[in-house]
Amino acid sequence: MCVATCVVFVPVNRAEDRANDVLARAKEKLREENLPKEALESLRPWSLDPGSDPDRIGEAVPLVVEALARLNRINEADEYLEKTAAVHARNGKVLHAVAMAYVSLQHFGHVIDNRFVRGNAGTGQWQDSRDRDRARALSLMRAAEKRFIDGVDNRVADNSADNSAAKPVAKRELGEFYLDFAACLLWQREGNTAWRLQTTTDLESLPDYDAGNARFAGGTFAPVDSDGNPVCYTLPETFESARSDGQRWRWCLDRAANAAPELLGETLFERARFNDSQFGVETLRDYPTFFGYHSGEGADTDDAGAVRDALRALDTLTDDETIAKLADGVKRFTLPGEFNPIALCKRIVDENLTAREEALTALAEIMENRRQFPRSAAYWRQLLEDYPTAVTAKRTQWRERLDQIVKNRGTFEAVPSNVAGRGTDLRYRFRNGKNVVLSAREIKIPELIADIKSYLRSLPKRTDWSRLRIDQIGYRLISDPENYGKYLGREVA
Repeated sequence: MCVATCVVFVPVNRAEDRANDVLARAKEKLREENLPKEALESLRPWSLDPGSDPDRIGEAVPLVVEALARLNRINEADEYLEKTAAVHARNGKVLHAVAMAYVSLQHFGHVIDNRFVRGNAGTGQWQDSRDRDRARALSLMRAAEKRFIDGVDNRVADNSADNSAAKPVAKRELGEFYLDFAACLLWQREGNTAWRLQTTTDLESLPDYDAGNARFAGGTFAPVDSDGNPVCYTLPETFESARSDGQRWRWCLDRAANAAPELLGETLFERARFNDSQFGVETLRDYPTFFGYHSGEGADTDDAGAVRDALRALDTLTDDETIAKLADGVKRFTLPGEFNPIALCKRIVDENLTAREEALTALAEIMENRRQFPRSAAYWRQLLEDYPTAVTAKRTQWRERLDQIVKNRGTFEAVPSNVAGRGTDLRYRFRNGKNVVLSAREIKIPELIADIKSYLRSLPKRTDWSRLRIDQIGYRLISDPENYGKYLGREVA
């Protein structure tokens, strides 16, 4: 009688198993046991090994950089990142990880023996590396994109014993890659430095390190063209045909939504956020009287009259209009839909896309800043109705913002101190009120001083300095009436 035996061989991915083990142990050493040196000793050689799991190497890159930073050896980061990019030059995920690491590094160092040493070297000429790090990150992102698109991403080096392809990149992952690409383009190009998006970063050669202090480089308001119109970044047909980094940014956002349609809401909101920062009425905030009284000391008053006129006209703006401070002054103009933050946010809300909650919040704040308070209140109410299970902190904030509009509220404005015995002015800003009832009561200063002396004589082990601040008695009477109410005297007016 013959007995047949069937043996089944189950394939084991040893590279994947080793990756799980190395990464898990390194994270434990780095994050839980506070042993960055041990984590580095296992992570760095594994991530530089061409035979390591191509899908997981990218996860090691930020961990190695973190370990170097915690060991005060960030000067070794550049060499490590460039070696990693060279060894895994055909691996899109690794190139992506290296690019993002360049954005997160310390962006300064010193030149020692004609070589840039990142971090606090302590000697040599100080250098800023922001523009160079950004350019290197962008060149790596472009190389990673080509690997993803060409279908050879995540392969190990040609000289590896295992040159098999890794798992194909999911559409969602590709979409998130393009979001990171867009973020790299926008890095160091937001706010009052967004004018730099008009240039086109050279991805073939890196700029020199900057001996100046780029952190304090001058900025300006949104740029305008030769006709005085605001510069807006249209969508180019291809990355190569883009005439500026601003157009490259638009192209990356468009590619993200094409790769993963579920990211459409996020890309629209990113465009809305950027355009509102450039063309929103908030650009007038550097001028006096925008959100209440202040002296205006130090404000740019060259066109203060135009600003005052603009502030009076905020509630007359239609949704396709804005009033903004541009590089050449204050201007009221129409924003086409593709650049209009209101239109973009409304589309997100109407189509129920991702980032809907953020879009509703933005609409409420935009209308509030435009002093179109009934519309702002409607959006705050919609948030409360549409998101009943939102975290308590959010709902509390939404309710408070709504109450600020619809309830009777008032606040005293700051006024300078006056000499005792002379009259004084009170500035009171209010909303939804017709009158205010005030009373004046004396403060029992002798009793307060006596209690302070008694407290000091008790020789407390740890002094509560707030109890010694006589100048804060007014604030204490309001914020802590339980302990300070006893210092209120009779009503005098």
